[in-house]
Amino acid sequence: MSDVLNILKTLPNKPGVYQMLDNNGNIIYVGKAKNLKKRVSSYFRQNQISAKTYALVEKIADIKIIVTSNEREALLLENTLIKTLQPKYNIIFKDDKSYPYIVLTDEDYPRLLIYRGKKKLKGEYFGPYPSAHSAKEAVYFLQKLFRLRSCSNVSFKNRSRPCVYYQTKSCSAPCVKFISKENYAADVQLARDFLLGNNKVLLASLKREMTIAAKEQDYEKAANLRDKIVYLTSVLEKQVVVGFKVDADVIALLRDSDLVVIELLKIRSQNLLASYSFHKQQQSLASDEEILTNFVADYYREKSVEDLPRIIYVNLKLNDVGYLEEFLSGFTVDVRAVSAVSSASFSRFVSAKHSEGGRRGSKKISIKVPQRGDAKKMLDLAHKNAEEKLITLKGKSKNYQQVLGELQKLLQLDAKPKYIECFDVSHSYGEHTVASCVVFKENTMQGNEYRIFNIKIAKKSDDYAALKEALARRYSNNIFPDVIIVDGGKGQLNIANDLFENIPILAIAKGAERKAGFEVLFSNRFSGAVKLNEDSDLLHLLQLIRDEAHRFAITKQRNKRDKVFLRSKLEEIPGIGKKRYRLLLDHFGSVQKLSRASAEEIAKVDGVSAALANKIVEFLRD
Repeated sequence: MSDVLNILKTLPNKPGVYQMLDNNGNIIYVGKAKNLKKRVSSYFRQNQISAKTYALVEKIADIKIIVTSNEREALLLENTLIKTLQPKYNIIFKDDKSYPYIVLTDEDYPRLLIYRGKKKLKGEYFGPYPSAHSAKEAVYFLQKLFRLRSCSNVSFKNRSRPCVYYQTKSCSAPCVKFISKENYAADVQLARDFLLGNNKVLLASLKREMTIAAKEQDYEKAANLRDKIVYLTSVLEKQVVVGFKVDADVIALLRDSDLVVIELLKIRSQNLLASYSFHKQQQSLASDEEILTNFVADYYREKSVEDLPRIIYVNLKLNDVGYLEEFLSGFTVDVRAVSAVSSASFSRFVSAKHSEGGRRGSKKISIKVPQRGDAKKMLDLAHKNAEEKLITLKGKSKNYQQVLGELQKLLQLDAKPKYIECFDVSHSYGEHTVASCVVFKENTMQGNEYRIFNIKIAKKSDDYAALKEALARRYSNNIFPDVIIVDGGKGQLNIANDLFENIPILAIAKGAERKAGFEVLFSNRFSGAVKLNEDSDLLHLLQLIRDEAHRFAITKQRNKRDKVFLRSKLEEIPGIGKKRYRLLLDHFGSVQKLSRASAEEIAKVDGVSAALANKIVEFLRD
């Protein structure tokens, strides 16, 4: 602490970003400041912060800063650093990794897709949607209304007749030229208008086209457009009408201890288009205002200009709101003043993330805290939804806390475990062995943190050696969860315990009946075997984690087995070696798609004759 206090004396009275590090050199918190000296010093005034915050501050061993020329640059740099580095005490809401988007791809005949993950696919992104179900409903509606394709490019390029989606009137079959490129593009624009909430424009466009078609006596087209208008009108009638003159988003943040909930209502063309809930349970040094500022900056920074609202209504008065409005309204980032970069990694980071500048185009955006009128009513609605979400999450968290308290007691731990990892080994008669690692924390399974280990050293059918290899690789950095669970009995426990004597380890054996409810537990924290009651909530939680590790291991092992098997068998066909196999896979994308292809389609691959294509089809059918 004395070293940190000496650092405080050297901090400049300038805007910038500060990073707080622990004893191991890990960045545990990132923040921005109008005045670095005043802001960072405020964390160390015991009479002005809570005991809980001070307990976190005591973990700070070093402070590094990046000076910027203004607060706008500090906001951008802070937001991107938080998203990239994910410091322990910054609250980072799950966005595109957890919530699905709808994408209109950037192609001659754009596809309509549900998409998760990093935005690598070229196209326009709409959302995020609160659940996969809501995204699927929207795609189904758009396909029925505008008949856009959703097939892969491989399937699109190789079709000789329309698929079942054409028969069910969910696609206009551009693959076989049943619709012109111009008419298809018009349908894409209508779908885009709907996704952007331009419903009045969309209805007016459809009615205008119907009138023109009727005048030209193209009654089939007119009837089709009439059906679209009726269908669209019926959907729009179900939406809540709001008296807003401009497009707006309404955001409410609620916090209860470490649990933060944000509710966002999306209003377009005077309709309540959608509502989204975000939540995170995490200790943080940030205030509610700082959390909401970072959420707003992160949520909107990569959205297209068309998808941005004109006004964002919030329930908290944000600091430096002018810089945030400028940040969202579109600007070119100038990082020449980011001179005090504290490490080479930050230097590379700044260069990579900020050299290209800001969003293309601009839109003037205002951020307000409404006090009356329709905006206040909608903010109250968002606040009510956030309260309901908070109550639900607290109830769920309370149940889990009780169960984790039982686990703490069983394993004689100093505190309730918050972070659990579970391992399982899977193979097929000793071949293609993999080990899975699944993660439970924040009261849920964290799918994006799962890992699979392809076993390289252990001998065939040696489950103990495979588990040992996976554990050694997983914890080579000496960063451990609160509890390690292994699927198995005393043997698996001993393997893990030999590697990590001081880490709580729990082995779950299936028991004599090998049925759910008959599991037997072994641990390095107690002697002998423990059998929980069949209706025990703790047993149910352990079963959930164990079964998820088993499912993940089995799925990955089968994928690996099938891929290796089909490849080896395909390469046995005279005329197919590794090179032609690679050409076939590159052309079709996967063995599954290759197996569904006709001989004519396979023969289109460079270097594959008609005779060889027939051999491949015959082999795959067998």
